[in-house]
This record gives sequence, C-alpha cells and structure tokens, in this order.
Amino acid sequence: MIVGARTMTAWRSAADGPHNALTLASALGPKDVLVITSHSGTTVEALEVAAVAHESGATVVAITGYATSPLTRHADHVLLGVVGAENDLRPAAMGSRMSQLAIVDALFIVVAQRTDERSQPLLARSRDAVRTHHRN
Repeated sequence: MIVGARTMTAWRSAADGPHNALTLASALGPKDVLVITSHSGTTVEALEVAAVAHESGATVVAITGYATSPLTRHADHVLLGVVGAENDLRPAAMGSRMSQLAIVDALFIVVAQRTDERSQPLLARSRDAVRTHHRN
C-alpha cells in the first residue's frame, strides 16, 4: 500500500505502515489529495485509510486493478492499473506495482507542470540536496 498526500507545499508519505497512514488520513481536509494504491482494492488497511480521508473531506484518488472493488467506494477518482492473472511466480504482483508506479509518476509530472511556478524551485532544491551523492 502506498499513501501520499499533498498538504500545502510538502509531500507526505505513510507508506511505512497503516498506523501512520491512518494518522495522516485523519489530518487531511478539503484542500488535500490522498493517492492510495491497492491492486485488489480489498486490502483492509487501504480501505480504512481511504474511508478516513474521504470522511475528513480530502479528495481520494484510488489506483486499483478493479473498477468495482470496495476501494472505489471511498474514491473521488479511480485510476485503473490492469495486469494479467498471477501464477506461482507472481508476475502479476510485479506487474501491478509497475503499473501503479507508472500512474503515480504520470500524476507527479502533471502536478509539476500545472504548478510549475511553485514546483520548479522545489525540484531544483531537491536536485541540489542530492547532487553530492551522484558521480559524474
């Protein structure tokens, strides 16, 4: 499960556990967006977090593999990341993660482009912060 929210000027992430995700979701309001992923759309923790965020007035964007999954009931927007069936080697699990990552990357690019005036200085500061960790 990946949970993220844009609150004022900072991205917050609660991917490290359901308790943090629930705490984050409860603090959201009408100006916030929560992006949550669950391929099955039935993960209990994801359902709880989405419900809390929705009840808090946040816009909920669900990324799931099933348009009629329970997760979609708590979502204002549903984005589908469809992959094939799982087998013993679990290629669908990898496929679902890759489709979710591609969707989140696309969302990031759209938000960055639409908020270019605010996002460009933040992206530049982010690049500068890690520049010394990269070798040319």
